[in-house]
Amino acid sequence: MKLTTTQVALLEAIKASLFDIEPNFPADTDWDEVVKEAKAQTVLGIISPVIPVKDVSVEMGKATYMRILFEQDKLIKLLDANDIPCVILKGSAAAQYYPKPYLRAMGDIDILVTRDRFEEAVELLESNGYIYVHNKDENGHMLAYERNIVYKKNGIIIELHHHFSSEGFDMDDILEQGIYKREYRELDGYKIPVLPDIENGLVLLGHINQHMRGCDLGLRQIIDWEVFLHKAMDRNLWDNKYIPIARSIGLDELAIEYNRNVCRILWST
Repeated sequence: MKLTTTQVALLEAIKASLFDIEPNFPADTDWDEVVKEAKAQTVLGIISPVIPVKDVSVEMGKATYMRILFEQDKLIKLLDANDIPCVILKGSAAAQYYPKPYLRAMGDIDILVTRDRFEEAVELLESNGYIYVHNKDENGHMLAYERNIVYKKNGIIIELHHHFSSEGFDMDDILEQGIYKREYRELDGYKIPVLPDIENGLVLLGHINQHMRGCDLGLRQIIDWEVFLHKAMDRNLWDNKYIPIARSIGLDELAIEYNRNVCRILWST
């Protein structure tokens, strides 16, 4: 597949920003078109340090990032104070692998708690000013086919998960065990509970799978997984730990395909 000039320039900017590689921008690059495409793919923040144009939305994105971290920290401390084990999914759990985490666009907070404490977490949030948005039936019970309940507080959307799996894979038992092995990583002054790298990488791969099935896969989901591989994986971990676990949940072929073909486009433009 032949890439357009805009696509080439966008990919060159991404790899330059993420992997400190000298970009080779096409001479006829239309930067307005690059910015437009980057916005559509929610990756404008990533490329902003290396492109010759600036856009006010990048600073707005940084401000949103800090607001989310602030509200997320309050939520984590609330759950921790009540001994409810939790981890952040996607969002800042993906941003930790970026060379500059604040450049990774975030729109909400996804938080996973253990299944046996989920109802308690629901009651805790609702008694502490988190406003229910959707995913309950008329009796106030969580809809059977939903993975989370959605709340809002101070303008930030929070998705409280009791599981993550969806059509095509089931990793919930693995993630449940991963919650008890969670690690606190520091991000811009905040300590964030995240799954260990292997389990976190499975979530990022599962996120790709979800968007593929929904026919709305974008660059951001692919980049999240690629920076995870770049930062957290080596050949031994990939061959002997990541792929065997991915195989056990039916995602090994997707992992191998994306590692071999799709993600490597960042290195070959």
